[in-house]
Amino acid sequence: GATLILNKAHHSLPSLGETCRRLTRELRFLVGANIYMTPANARGFSKHRDDHDVLILQIDGRKTWIIYPADGPAVELELRPGDLLFLPRDFWHEARCESSSSVHVTLSLNASTGYELLEELTAVARERPEFRYPIHHGFESQAARQNFDLDFEGKVLALLREVTGSGLLERRFADLVKNQRQGWRGRFSDIVHLDEITPDTVLCARPEILSRVTSDGKSLFFEFADSRITVPVFLKSCLDRIASGEPFAVKELQGLITESGKLELIRQFVQHGFLAIVRR
Repeated sequence: GATLILNKAHHSLPSLGETCRRLTRELRFLVGANIYMTPANARGFSKHRDDHDVLILQIDGRKTWIIYPADGPAVELELRPGDLLFLPRDFWHEARCESSSSVHVTLSLNASTGYELLEELTAVARERPEFRYPIHHGFESQAARQNFDLDFEGKVLALLREVTGSGLLERRFADLVKNQRQGWRGRFSDIVHLDEITPDTVLCARPEILSRVTSDGKSLFFEFADSRITVPVFLKSCLDRIASGEPFAVKELQGLITESGKLELIRQFVQHGFLAIVRR
């Protein structure tokens, strides 16, 4: 009568992992997956709520869900194979099986929250010397307490004027790009054939890889999965083509770049796993 739960199933099932990585790339925040298998006439969790949005995909059998909106009556519905249910964070809900067993996948949508941006702000403060000095507990006088409060408030306000909310969000995204899960299918085979790439070779970006481009004005830095490829700014059109997600031949790359330069650039992207060989 118990529910079997496969936590973080995206780590063990390749097709589910690729789906989660593609959604992560599209949404720009982490998406994970659990699988729940519940026998007939049983239930899993009792009434509860999640601190993140979820997508529930019914795979097999049927399951009845009761959802409790913040205002209004409870909603009861039955999911059947192929049905998809979106549950916003903090919505109370429960589910049960009746005459049929059930298998469903829950996709967790881990969008950033305001308090997580404050945590990111704390990470920024940790790098600043003005926030790394020891603070002694206790004050000699009320004036000393007030002076401390004013001084600390001033430092915090100065940091807030310097660091924007969008900048904190970008820091979180950069961390996600750097630490994304690797192990992309076909990468070893591509590396084996690295020296066989010619101007006629057709390649395509792996659709599940997150990337970001930064610049110092002279160079572009293409970053993904703890890799960084540096190219001059005049090759931006090449980077756009490489990252477009559409298949292309090496010889189709545009810009002030020689044929040997094109091959060298493409081989870097294949070696680091961003590009997959479609046809040699």
